[in-house]
Amino acid sequence: MENSHLHRTGVRNSPKTKVWQCEYCNIQFIEPHFDNLSTYYREEYRKQHESVIATPQTAMQRYESQRATTKQAARSIKELVPDGGSVLDIGCSAGGLLSHLEDAYELYGAEWNPEDAQFVREAGYPCEEGELSEIYPGKRFTLITAVQVLEHQPDPVQFLKDIKEKLIGGGYLYMEMPNIDDALLQMYDIPTYKDFWYRQPHITYWNAYTLASLLTTLGFESRIDFKQRYGLANHMHWLHTGMPMDNMVDAQKMLKPVASDRLNGAALNRIWTSLDQQYRVQLRTLYHTDTLVVKARLMGI
Repeated sequence: MENSHLHRTGVRNSPKTKVWQCEYCNIQFIEPHFDNLSTYYREEYRKQHESVIATPQTAMQRYESQRATTKQAARSIKELVPDGGSVLDIGCSAGGLLSHLEDAYELYGAEWNPEDAQFVREAGYPCEEGELSEIYPGKRFTLITAVQVLEHQPDPVQFLKDIKEKLIGGGYLYMEMPNIDDALLQMYDIPTYKDFWYRQPHITYWNAYTLASLLTTLGFESRIDFKQRYGLANHMHWLHTGMPMDNMVDAQKMLKPVASDRLNGAALNRIWTSLDQQYRVQLRTLYHTDTLVVKARLMGI
């Protein structure tokens, strides 16, 4: 690992995997544990990774959970890009994000998992399963989205170059990925969280500076925003148990601990929800959210 130093040893389910950090750009990375990226995501990834830990899901179940967790992303996209034009969602999975955009754009998907890709096609959207550089030949898009995708790329520079080739002049790029300045990593410093957060499918690890620098080098004018997906209940659970919540969707919900049918429950829940909202705002202010949001436009137009 020339020009890199060892940052830590151990990722989720692989305690011997080494995490390296570049001496020049500070990007952290691991060696891919697979020989072929597309084969891994077609055949292996969904056997180990779902929104409910260790629980296989159908494409419909993935679609429903994605619908619940991509509403904010869809709002951000609609604020960024005027109605009309075409959108390619890379790594669209079962199409949860696409479903929120269908009233505003011409939609296309790209997904390696065959079950999900077929589900998206049956929902009425074109969805190709090939390499990014080969799909939709000759087609250029107004907007390309890649939500929780960049960190999976062994060569993120080439991935972004391939995206550039499929954007119209002045086209938009929207991405989300984990933030290495996550509060549970950098502020609370929970050892078991670090062992959980680093994971084999995530090849590269980013903060706002490294991401903005790369995008500028590649010709994008970008804004990096900070988003807190996981709520106060999730952070309290980690602090108390040193373990994740079982359900990723529940971990992102606003805190409402009192059952809705309990007398005066709504009043107490308003207090808890307000606290959760304030906590997330503070994490954004401190740049210690769990997620980075890229809103970029191809320069030169």
